[in-house]
Amino acid sequence: MDKPVGIPKDTVSDIIKNGITDEHSKSENTPKPRKTADYAAWFSLLFALAAWCVLMFEGYTALVLSLVGLLAGIMGLRAERRSLRNLSITSIVACSVLAITIGAFLFVLFVGLNAV
Repeated sequence: MDKPVGIPKDTVSDIIKNGITDEHSKSENTPKPRKTADYAAWFSLLFALAAWCVLMFEGYTALVLSLVGLLAGIMGLRAERRSLRNLSITSIVACSVLAITIGAFLFVLFVGLNAV
């Protein structure tokens, strides 16, 4: 005869004797801690906005902030929620446009001045 499938007897007797412990009360409704990717997605947004604001005053700082925002956005692509992944993609686009524009401007400026 086959053994019945289910909770083993020793587990049931432990629950009856000791009550429900943390080992047995794990449920899917417990909140999960946030992952690093969630924070990276938000930081990429902050760095992108900061880079565009700083661009009015200092180009090199804006370039550095946009590159940091680009890296944070790439890390944020691992977020579990779709909205945070979309936020990371948007920040990546904003940071890459800024970095490419400033980089091209500085390259043309330095090459153009050195050629004269």
